[in-house]
Amino acid sequence: MVHSPSLNGKKIFFELGLPVNFTFSREDDAVYQFTTKVVGKYQGSLAAILFQNTDQIVISHIRKYTRISPDFLIKVTGVLAPKGDIHHIDSLKSESVNIIDISGGGMQIKVLPEGKLKNYLEKGKVLSFSLYIPNIGPVEELKGRIIRTDYIKEKGYVICSMEFFAISSKNRCRLLQGILVFLSKNN
Repeated sequence: MVHSPSLNGKKIFFELGLPVNFTFSREDDAVYQFTTKVVGKYQGSLAAILFQNTDQIVISHIRKYTRISPDFLIKVTGVLAPKGDIHHIDSLKSESVNIIDISGGGMQIKVLPEGKLKNYLEKGKVLSFSLYIPNIGPVEELKGRIIRTDYIKEKGYVICSMEFFAISSKNRCRLLQGILVFLSKNN
């Protein structure tokens, strides 16, 4: 059931059996879509339209930010200690890590399994790292909470998905600026 829509203060009426494409969003920034037919009207305290097949909703977009596959450099510098401070691990700085994709909300990295970093790749762990973004410069003291890791055996590396954790407004703005510069140069 959907509240009867209006346009410029006038109610819009739909004929019974009319096919309708719906697109809507919610607070979670996802965009939902479904196609249905009008099956009835409801006249109570609020006028509404009844639809069928609303269980066939497709989520078409769940990202708040655009993802890119950039040429940004990354150095993992440590892990978040239980007390909330960063435990810097110098040996991690020399690990081979590549960014697969990145957005203002998180990123995926590719890690070779030979180094020590693989010992810290657990769901829920928070890594600290710095980025170097061409035309922007360094963005330091970033943190990312690991939400998934996948070992790609045939390729010989680990893919680690992270969401940024406690990112400052300044760092997020610099990151988004770098993404926009990258998009403008690569479109």
